[in-house]
Amino acid sequence: AVEESTSSTMRFFVLQLMTYLLLGSTIAQELSDQFTNVGDNVTFNCGEFDAEYVWLYNNTMLVDEPGHISGANSSVLYITNVTSTDWGTYGCYVNNGPGGSVNSDEATLHVSPHNAVISEETVNNTVTLTCYADGGPGNYYIWFFLWNGRLFRTSTSEHLVLSSPRRSTYVCRISNRAGFVNVSTLEVSDQFANVGDSVSFNCGEFDAEYVWLYNNTMLVDEPGH
Repeated sequence: AVEESTSSTMRFFVLQLMTYLLLGSTIAQELSDQFTNVGDNVTFNCGEFDAEYVWLYNNTMLVDEPGHISGANSSVLYITNVTSTDWGTYGCYVNNGPGGSVNSDEATLHVSPHNAVISEETVNNTVTLTCYADGGPGNYYIWFFLWNGRLFRTSTSEHLVLSSPRRSTYVCRISNRAGFVNVSTLEVSDQFANVGDSVSFNCGEFDAEYVWLYNNTMLVDEPGH
């Protein structure tokens, strides 16, 4: 009776080990980090098994969201139109019956910085500039100031403290493993015009490449306009 009990226990642990090796190793190979921009589409693949699936986001169970999240209970998770708050860790839980449950390794979704802004606060003669952007993880900040048309690096923090009123244009670059974005204190003035008038916007003189946006869409030259 003792030998039979021992044999049953051994068979149980062998079954557990085979399940882990079969499912776990396959999942670990399939699930990998993703690097993307806001608005893109990404997928995570947990491997094809005759099993039940549950996807986790930052260790919280995901559910389908029409137009955004699909496949929360299938082998492949689809994220459509990625938002700046979708960054984080993703993993899947697979259950194919008693003794057959296993968690995958986690993968990270990296989303490039988005919606960058600079705020300015003045107390007495001290000016504090604060740079922020959505996206992540691991947003890294570098400050530059403009001098004679060139940018010079000055600080690596979200906050830049000036001991006197701001007399220059400052640029903050926010970067992570998925990309980067620049934002500056340069102010482009509003324009008021009638149909048929001509207007101009001035972005300042930098030793750099320029791209103009209209309603957040990149502009291209149009002859005569």
